[in-house]
Amino acid sequence: MNTLALSFQSLELNGVSSLESTVNVHLMTDGRSALLFDTGYDEPASLHTLIAWIRAKKVTIQGILVTHAHPDHAGGLLTLAETYCCNVYIHPLERQSIEDKGVSLRKRLAAISWRDVCAGDMIHLNAYRVETIETPGHTHGHLAWYEATTQTLIAGDNATSAGTVWIGPPDGHLAHFYESLTRLHALSAKTILPGHGESIEATPSFFVTMLKRREARSEQILNQIIRKPQSAHELAATLYGSAIAGNHMWAALSTVRAHLSYLSEKNLIACHYDRAKKVLMYQASGI
Repeated sequence: MNTLALSFQSLELNGVSSLESTVNVHLMTDGRSALLFDTGYDEPASLHTLIAWIRAKKVTIQGILVTHAHPDHAGGLLTLAETYCCNVYIHPLERQSIEDKGVSLRKRLAAISWRDVCAGDMIHLNAYRVETIETPGHTHGHLAWYEATTQTLIAGDNATSAGTVWIGPPDGHLAHFYESLTRLHALSAKTILPGHGESIEATPSFFVTMLKRREARSEQILNQIIRKPQSAHELAATLYGSAIAGNHMWAALSTVRAHLSYLSEKNLIACHYDRAKKVLMYQASGI
């Protein structure tokens, strides 16, 4: 029996209810069956576009794989799971996040065929399979998947074709993200399918470069604090200024706080509450 050829196909969806105005979903297909990675927004136009795209492929969805619970990636999950009546593969922490936020949808969520997965779990598509890679950092239970024969990585929000991905508390943790980048570097993927932006033909140093860029930002923040104690808001204004639109400044502030948490964990900085300014001030340790 001949094995059908494997391919990956991607669709960029538009949304209006998220920090990111577009998001990618991906299909891994042998031409008859498919695995769907992420489900996009819970918005009628996005869902209609995605379902029509899948219908045009004339494939049977065997499973939905969720990188993480953020609404631009998992917003359409309930509708897609009900449409295709297939297993949903997800990290238990991300499943819990979805269930906690969907209390009013409890009965519909309970009907989903959840399959909790963790590092090393294999998900099969007929003759093919993808390996589950645990990649906490962007969220606590973020997952990626790797298909070894094509050296393709479905990266979620671990990678982007432009700039860097957002890491911010309470979901994000920078030290874990650094560990995840090191783990992904060891895979030697040739093609990276990110959650946002164009697909990436990866160089051997791709994830190392991402890691160094993040570490450079941590160093920059530390140097600012060594010069003088500052609040997170002051640091965000200095580092990003007018480069960030006003309604997105919260994301810049959250990113700064992730770096501050990382530096605090390494005992490089300390903080105290400034009663006059009514804000936490950060200073270099030992000062």
